[in-house]
Amino acid sequence: MKLQAFSEQELDGALRQKLQDFKKFYPDLRKMTAVTGTRMNTMETMNLDNLFPERLQRAAMEYFATDVLGTALLRQPAAHPGPGEGPDTESLVPSVARLLHRREQEQALSYRLPKRRNEFLAGRISARLALAQYWAAKGGRQALPEVEIVNDSKGRPWVRMKLVPGEDNLPPPEISISHGGAYGAALAADAPCGIDLQEQQDTLLRVRDKYCSAEEDRILADFLPEMTPPARLSLLWTAKEAAKKACSCRWMPGFLDLRLDLPMQRQDGWYVLELALTRAPEDLLLPAKLSVLATTFNEYGLAVCILTESRHAGTAGS
Repeated sequence: MKLQAFSEQELDGALRQKLQDFKKFYPDLRKMTAVTGTRMNTMETMNLDNLFPERLQRAAMEYFATDVLGTALLRQPAAHPGPGEGPDTESLVPSVARLLHRREQEQALSYRLPKRRNEFLAGRISARLALAQYWAAKGGRQALPEVEIVNDSKGRPWVRMKLVPGEDNLPPPEISISHGGAYGAALAADAPCGIDLQEQQDTLLRVRDKYCSAEEDRILADFLPEMTPPARLSLLWTAKEAAKKACSCRWMPGFLDLRLDLPMQRQDGWYVLELALTRAPEDLLLPAKLSVLATTFNEYGLAVCILTESRHAGTAGS
């Protein structure tokens, strides 16, 4: 997604200096931008390359029958820059402050470990870009600094918005955020959703019994023989995590409450994984099966899941 750019003459001196710093030290930073169709004209905001695979976004919109979907995938800055390698993460916060709500800025600065602060910033900035893309597609207007992303008691993120008098205020979308390794990602949709990304690490092999049964392992090996075991397992891990996040609006299943079923479907660079929900409270409306779209990129797995009303209304979990 390319965003309409401000000219540098429109930026104040301090922001111009920050821009030069980040162009040098933050590999994905290109320019300060505004998003056409949203109320971002009065604020400058970092434009990082949105690396979310277009084929996966198009597939998700078609598969889950939605014409509006906000997606973002951003690379994090280096967690521990050495001497002469660039600003530490604390100096990043003022430069992205115009993207974040005041309380989110305070939360970012509260993290003492640069790695944790980077993860938070990558996730929250990804969420802002996903929200901007979602609202632009809806034709709505919303000042992003007036939007706060908060977590409920279970850790599920949701969007708190300040209503703008005299404007057609759109309802906030459902949102999901993930971060891991070198990236942060976010998904904004009309229905409960989940997104997850996972590096293809040997750790997935060591903890395999926590999320993958012997039968699931066999299915993956038979269907994806050309992939390494960590690559195959990254698809299963992210698929189950995305499904868990989508279900968490009602109830959070465990990894082993979700079972990979046949058939898996291979499409143009992405896969459909069908997960059977084997256990759920009877009084909750959850689907007996959840469809997840997954792909691999740059030694990572990436998956998205959306619970559209047509897919879960009136269907009790078993």
